[in-house]
Amino acid sequence: MNKFSNGKSRKDLAFGSKDFLSLIFQTAFITSLVLFVISPLSCRLSGGVIELVSSDYECPRLLSYSVEDSSSMRFAFSRAVSLDNLSVFPENSVFSTDYEFSSSIKEGACFVQMKFSEPLLAGREYNIYGEAKDSLGNSLSFCLPFKGYNSNVAELEIIEVHPKYQGESKGNGVFKNEYVLFEVIKSGNLSSLSFISGQDGEDKAYFFPSIEVKKGEKIALHLRNKGQGCISEREEDITLSFAAYSSNSVRDLWLENESARLGDEQDVLVLINSQDKKVVSAFCYSSSSLMQNHFWKSKYMQELADKAFEDGCWEQGSQIENAFVSDGITASKSFVREGQGHSAAYWKLSSCSLKNSN
Repeated sequence: MNKFSNGKSRKDLAFGSKDFLSLIFQTAFITSLVLFVISPLSCRLSGGVIELVSSDYECPRLLSYSVEDSSSMRFAFSRAVSLDNLSVFPENSVFSTDYEFSSSIKEGACFVQMKFSEPLLAGREYNIYGEAKDSLGNSLSFCLPFKGYNSNVAELEIIEVHPKYQGESKGNGVFKNEYVLFEVIKSGNLSSLSFISGQDGEDKAYFFPSIEVKKGEKIALHLRNKGQGCISEREEDITLSFAAYSSNSVRDLWLENESARLGDEQDVLVLINSQDKKVVSAFCYSSSSLMQNHFWKSKYMQELADKAFEDGCWEQGSQIENAFVSDGITASKSFVREGQGHSAAYWKLSSCSLKNSN
């Protein structure tokens, strides 16, 4: 019998190869069995070849949801479903659910219009719990946060922007924090209003709290919280904040933030009603040197400027050449609105109105 250098015969190696192949086959079989059990795919035999095909074992997917008004929500699911075990927290419940089916999108969709037993409180934070089941018994459990619809949104206008920051000098405790000053031009609730800086991006949008305000009031949104006395005034008393660049005659709201939030030389600032996605006030500025590039610094700034122009809040156009020229801005000066128009012509460079006003 022929021997190899390791002392094993060809016969031994043949048996060893068979054992090895048998082990591979058993491993592959077990693996395929496990995959078959846990995978959302099924298989079929076609011409002696196993094919993987899509199955109906996938859970339905929630595509979107929105608060429609003070008494209802609307959901979109990837397939026909029925909702069960619904509950709302706090202090509310579901009164009815109406279903509508559509094939207008690729997968087909199921829309659910939900009515609440009691009207939602404007700006209040809620959670809805439930289960969506399809006809095959596949289910999706969900817990979704949402805010109560604001049926009386206050109207605000940007009237001053203080974009430059300066820290304290020789320990004097005075921090010149950035702020944006708004005037209330229609009474209502601040909930659903959000402020966005193109420099900062949508991820850092500020959402106003649920506060009832009256026409003529002024609200200072302080974008950096440095120094003593940076107290947000969410109740009736608007004299709590005593930091530099706050005022006893203005409602002061402070971000929990210690870094830059506005562009020193260039930015696009918008106030948006997040319920209908409309820009309700805007201000665009840039230094003359940056204007020579003929483009905003980022694609997002351009998108905000386009939106402000489309919604009638920056009337001359969204190109950078139509921005207010920011040359000369310092930490002791602001951009201040003068007049009722919505373009650079109605703004000027001036002293800060909130400086040492306590």
